[in-house]
Amino acid sequence: MDQILEGKAFIDNSFHDCCIGITDGKIVDIKKIISGPNRKIFSKRLILPAGIDIHVHFRDPGFPQKEDFYTGSLSAAFGGISCICDMPNTKPFTASTDTLKEKNSIAQKKSVIDYGLYLGITKNNLSELQNIHALCCGFKLFLGKTTESNEIDTESLSSVFKNVSDINKILAVHAEDANCLDKHRKKESTLHDHASGRPEICEVTSIEKLLSIHSETNIRLHICHISSAAAMKILYKRNRSITVGVTPHHIFLNIEIEHRLPSYFKVNPPIRQMHDKDFLMNSLKMGKIDVVESDHAPHTCDEKENEFHSAPAGLPGVETMFPMLLAKAREDKIALSSVIRNCAHRPAEIMGVSKGQIAVGKDADFCIIDYNNIQNIKEENLHSKCKWSPFNGLKAIFPSDVYVRGSAVISDYVFVGEKGFGKNFVSQGA
Repeated sequence: MDQILEGKAFIDNSFHDCCIGITDGKIVDIKKIISGPNRKIFSKRLILPAGIDIHVHFRDPGFPQKEDFYTGSLSAAFGGISCICDMPNTKPFTASTDTLKEKNSIAQKKSVIDYGLYLGITKNNLSELQNIHALCCGFKLFLGKTTESNEIDTESLSSVFKNVSDINKILAVHAEDANCLDKHRKKESTLHDHASGRPEICEVTSIEKLLSIHSETNIRLHICHISSAAAMKILYKRNRSITVGVTPHHIFLNIEIEHRLPSYFKVNPPIRQMHDKDFLMNSLKMGKIDVVESDHAPHTCDEKENEFHSAPAGLPGVETMFPMLLAKAREDKIALSSVIRNCAHRPAEIMGVSKGQIAVGKDADFCIIDYNNIQNIKEENLHSKCKWSPFNGLKAIFPSDVYVRGSAVISDYVFVGEKGFGKNFVSQGA
C-alpha cells in the first residue's frame, strides 16, 4: 500500500472515522484501522471527494492572455477540483482529430489535474463524428452564438442527434435558439439590455426543440447552464436520461448587481432576475438539477472594461464554485450531501470517469476542508490569469489539501503539484 489517509471521510452519504488505503492512485481499502507507513492524519478536517467541473473554457490554444491550461488547472485545484472538461471554442475551434490532438498535447504539458476535452460539432464535421471522437470526452453543440462559438441552427438538430446516437458520449448543448436571438438583438448598454436581448423565450424555445427530438432517440443529452425559471420548469418533466447543469453565477447572482462595471457580469446566457436565481437554487436543493458547472470563461479586465456592447461575454468561476457551495452547506442553506452529489458524484457518472466518490476502486481524488474556516473570497488571492472574480466578497470554504490519483496537489493551502501531472481520462480508458 502506497499511503494511508486517516480522518472523517464522506462515504455513502455520511461521515465515517476511517483509514483510506491507496495504491497506484486508486482507493484499495477503507477500514476503521489500516496499519502501514506513509500515513497522513486529518484529525480536525473533513475528507470529501474532490470536485469535477464538466464545463470550463481554459482558452488554450488561442487566447493565452486570458487563461491557459496551467493557470486554469491551478485555479481549479485550489478550488478542490481534481478533473475538468474543456470546451471546444478555443482557436482553432476543436472540431477535428488534429485540433483534438493539438489541445491534448498542450494539456499534457501544462495541466496539474486530470482533464477531458470536448469536440465541437459543426456543419462540416457532422458526418465524420464516428471517426474523430476517440480522444474526446463528449460533444458540444452551440445553438446560439456566443464567444468564439461555431453554432448550428435548430433545423439541423435531427442530423446532429442521428450522427451521435451510436456514440456513448454526452452531447452538451448551449440551448439558446439562434433565430430567437436574432429577433431580439439590440445594441446593449446594461445588464437589463443584455437579458432582454437574450430573453428566456430563446432558452425555452431551444429546450422544447431538444426535448421533442430527444424523445425519438437514446442519446445522452446534457443541457448546459440553465438560466431561467421558465426553462427549468419545463425540464422538471424531462426524461431522466437528460441531464441538466447550472452555473454558480446563475444561482448566486442576479441582474441588480451594482458593485462594479456591469460589463464584468455580461455572460451568455445572461444573469437574470432574482426570482430566476432563487428558483434555480431551490431546484438544486430539490435534486432537480444534476450538476453545478462553473462555465469558467475568463476575459481580461481590459476587455471587460470596454463599452458594454463590445465587451466579451463570460465569467471566471472554477476556483470558487465548490468552495461557495461548501460555505452554503456550512450555513445550512443546502445539504452537504447535495453539494457533493452535484459537484462530484453526478459529474463523474455523467462523464464516465472513475472519480467522484470515496469508494474502493475509484481514483484517490480528495478535497480536504476545515469546515469552520469560512472566509470571504478575495479576487487578488485567486489563481486564474484574468485576476478578477464576479464573486468577490462572497463566502467560501477553500480546501486545505487536494489529492489527484493519490498525489497531493495542494497541501496546507500551498501548491505542491507538478505542471503536466494531469492526464486525459479518456485516453486512459476511464
